[in-house]
Parts: sequence; C-alpha cells; structure tokens
Amino acid sequence: MLRPVEPILVVGLFRIERACLLELLTSLDPPGWVAPTVCTGWAVRDIAAHLVADDLGRLSRSRDGHVTGLRTDRADLVSFVNAQNEAWVEAMRRISPRILLTLLELGGRETLEHFETLDPLAMGGPVWWATGDDPAPVWLDLARELTERWHHQQQIRDAVRAPSLDDPNLLRPVLATFAHALPRTFRDVGLPEGAAIELAVVGESGRAWSIVRTGDEWLLHEGRAAAPHAAVEIGQEDFWRLVTKGIRPEVAERRARLSGDIGMARLMLTSVAIIG
Repeated sequence: MLRPVEPILVVGLFRIERACLLELLTSLDPPGWVAPTVCTGWAVRDIAAHLVADDLGRLSRSRDGHVTGLRTDRADLVSFVNAQNEAWVEAMRRISPRILLTLLELGGRETLEHFETLDPLAMGGPVWWATGDDPAPVWLDLARELTERWHHQQQIRDAVRAPSLDDPNLLRPVLATFAHALPRTFRDVGLPEGAAIELAVVGESGRAWSIVRTGDEWLLHEGRAAAPHAAVEIGQEDFWRLVTKGIRPEVAERRARLSGDIGMARLMLTSVAIIG
C-alpha cells in the first residue's frame, strides 16, 4: 500500500553524527590523515576540510545572510561547485589536523544551534538534486545537510578501514532522504497517469518507495505499488553508494534485481543525491 511521504526530522541527529566523526578523526595517526579516499585527489584530511566548509558556508549563508561569492544561476552548477570545493581544500592543506578538529567541533556545535532555530515545516531554498530550482521544505534541506555529512564520514571510514556508521537511527533517515532524488530522475519521462516505478532498499535500514505519475509530475510515496511499471531491489549499502557516485550504475545493476520495464529500472540507477 502506498502512503504519502512524511517529513524527515533530523535535527537531533547532527550531534550524533559529529560526535562519531570527531571520535574517529581523533583516533587517527598521521598516516591515517593522509590516507587516500574515493574522492579523486582527496585524502582523509581533505574531506575533513570540506566538511569544515560545509559548516562555515551554511552558517554564513543561512544564519548570517552573507552571500558574497554565492552563485545565483544554475548554469554549469556542477563545475562551479567542484571548482569552489577544490580551491577550499587546496587552501586548507596549510591547516594542521589539530586545527581541523577544532573547526569541526566549533562548526558542528554552531550549525546545530542554528538548525534548532529553524521551522522544519516552513518552505526554504531548493534542494537541487531533489527539487531542481523549486523551493523545498526546510526539513528536506536539513535532511540533505545530514546526508552530506554522513556520506563524507562514510568515505573517511572506508579510507581508514573503520566500521561503517550504519546505526539504523542514522541510516534510515539518510536512505529516506536519498529516495527524494527519484522524482527528479524521472522528470522527463512521460508515462501514463498512475504509472508507478518502485524502489526496494534491502537491509535493516531499508524500506520501499514508489514514484507515481500524477498529472505532469512524479510524486514520491512510501511503500510498494500494486503493479509497478518497473522495479529495482537493491541492498542498502549499494543504494547509498550509487546515489553518492561511489559505484557506477552498471556495477549497481549487477548487484540489484531489476524487473518490469528494464529501461525504466536502469534509469532509476542513474539517480544522484549530491552535487558534483
């Protein structure tokens, strides 16, 4: 049975995520800080520096109203974001791990304090990979912020062979947030009214979602469709890695189960829930 998606309320999870990150980074020896990661050209310390930028940039824009250097158009957004990230990371290579830890502790605390002041049910700015240029509810924007921090911490954990941060209390809302990428993936697909595409994420933190053609758009629902036009069943780890570009669609396809219209099922495997 299909159900409307409910708001994903995550503010209380930022403290947990950051505490886990600081505990991990504090435990690293010097070689651990320079271990290569899945992000081409970036070591562990570079991802940590990128997370500092996430914190300070969000506080500057959202809390302080500081928009100098902020891009307002969407033309070639990915190239702009990638160049901005590279410039920041290059500059931060002059900063010691000890100072990175201080900045992550400060940024984590102040972003949490700021997020706690926001009305999650109000409308805010767009979440590009989910809503394009259209406004999104604040709860979705905050959930996106959590997925950004969570998946980068996962990349660090992979690099230093630390246990995965797969506590269902964190992973369930992360996966549910990533599911909001599906309607945008199918935005140019004009199947008949009522057609449904189903995604089942298998694992302790997984669940099923379906997008349904409604008027001229696709709407996300929780649950399995009665007779989906296409369906994908995929493990929870493969799903999060897929939508964060940690594995390629063809790799995910070999591990997943596709049924119905295979072309539409393969299109689902092109979903992306990051910019870059």
